[in-house]
Amino acid sequence: MEFHQYTLTDIDFTKVSRYSYFPWMDLTLAHFQVNAMEMEVNQATFQVLENYTDFEVMIIHTLPTTAVFCNCPQTGFCRHQKAALGKLFTQENWLAFFDHNRYQHLLKKVAAQYGLEKESSLENYFSAQIKAGKLEFLLKDKQLTSIDDFDLVEESLIPKKVKTTAEQQHYFVVLTRNRYYKNLQILLCQAPMTKSGLPKNPISASESQSRIWQSSSIEEMQFYTAVYQFSQAVQQDIEISSSLKAVAKNPLHLDFYLHDYEKSDNITASTLSPVQFNLNKGEIKLFITKKGAFYTIQGEIHIHTIAYNLQDLVVLLDHFILIKNQLFLIENRFHLKLIRLFGNKGEQLLIHQRKFEEFNRLFLEQIAHSVELNFKDIPKASKPQLKENLYYQDMQPFLFLEESEDFVNLIPVMRYGEVEIPILSKRNIFGTDSKGTQFLVDRKREAETKVISLLLKQHPYFQEQMDEGSFQHFYLHRKYFLDSNWFLDAFEEWQHQGIQIIGFNTLRGNKLSRFKGKIHVEVLSGQNWFNANIQVKFGPKSVSLKKLEKAVRNRSQFITLDDGTQGILPQQWLDK
Repeated sequence: MEFHQYTLTDIDFTKVSRYSYFPWMDLTLAHFQVNAMEMEVNQATFQVLENYTDFEVMIIHTLPTTAVFCNCPQTGFCRHQKAALGKLFTQENWLAFFDHNRYQHLLKKVAAQYGLEKESSLENYFSAQIKAGKLEFLLKDKQLTSIDDFDLVEESLIPKKVKTTAEQQHYFVVLTRNRYYKNLQILLCQAPMTKSGLPKNPISASESQSRIWQSSSIEEMQFYTAVYQFSQAVQQDIEISSSLKAVAKNPLHLDFYLHDYEKSDNITASTLSPVQFNLNKGEIKLFITKKGAFYTIQGEIHIHTIAYNLQDLVVLLDHFILIKNQLFLIENRFHLKLIRLFGNKGEQLLIHQRKFEEFNRLFLEQIAHSVELNFKDIPKASKPQLKENLYYQDMQPFLFLEESEDFVNLIPVMRYGEVEIPILSKRNIFGTDSKGTQFLVDRKREAETKVISLLLKQHPYFQEQMDEGSFQHFYLHRKYFLDSNWFLDAFEEWQHQGIQIIGFNTLRGNKLSRFKGKIHVEVLSGQNWFNANIQVKFGPKSVSLKKLEKAVRNRSQFITLDDGTQGILPQQWLDK
């Protein structure tokens, strides 16, 4: 097995976190499934799954270089290497093997069992490793004894396997529907297993509510809470999308099974099929072509770079599609409607030309933000058409701010000439030249991605919202957005990157200036004299030294500017 190698010199694992950004990062690789197979200090082996094919990626860190190896046929810095590094940055337990301080913190999990948690060099007593995907702790001195005879293997919150008089019980998750209300039900079940690792009768439901309070991590608590909510026949006040995501994260690494309720309402071994519950988001594309008096519309969903025809898919349990043994969550209700529509109509939709304008307005324009529309009969803009409308010469990024109850929405927009496009949408840019000919303008994805990448670095909540993928904007609670320790730096960086801010002064009850206070000194001189003109400015607004002196003397952090807004004085000015 041959590996190709790529070496990086700019990774400092002591500073790396899930919010770190490097120019080589690619958000489109987030759907790759990355599993840690083996890890020890400063080296790791990963399994990267792409299009149902496994690739092996190895990472070896030797200051100051990080060498990354992959056994795929590509050369250079391949997408599997990037995906493995990107996943590594998001996992604290994995990062511990590349950062001494994190490694010490990891060892404290086992050291406490031996009363050694306050020792400074825990690696003298223990080591950690990942074998076959499982985290293990090892004793360096086998004579070291734990009071409670701890077994040195990280325990999960899966209830301890209890040996019955018959066979050992295993726990797994079953997705089914309620026999009366026909809505989705998710059950934690237990059963003995066959030699091939499948459940066998009898299968019984296991109580999940009490395990919520036994959880030692937020993800495990959210998992058990979501399973409990979906186990109820009547599901009230449940946030379906976020709860299904909590189940899909599967922090306990339980097996999932799909119940064939058409065979039987009862859950038995013969009615269960193993599935992988997948959060990877598919992208839906529609292809619109004019044929005679009709417009034809064909649809595809792209998952792991593979295209599937929408008419071949079936919506299961109101929220999923099943491809082979992969169960994909479809969050967007418009996408579910599309899949059902093509399932009923077949290979294509036929819309008469007299009805197409209405269909476009009432349907296509409503889904254009989340579905890629491809109009095969509309040509791409020529260079003269682009120049005539200044699409690329007059590009400008904006950040629109708007209120939504106690939250502030941040909507990134790119202006192309006179057309404004929300960056997180999939909308096309259509134009018409002086001759009345319609054309399509390609969006500058690199410039748009630069804006999104900047925002993702500025607040940890933005990355979480990006992962959710259900909004065309970012959002922050007012108290976080108007925190002067955050928004002044953020606004300064936006201004530096040429992003125009719209709507800050219209936020309810907001009188703050978005500019940092800066001192400008201009030295004026003649033949026998000189004078210094000192100005304190908040953006374009100036404030007198007398006002500044008064504010500092009163230790007031705010100073009223000429336009009625309040400038925020840096804390170091008050300290001096």
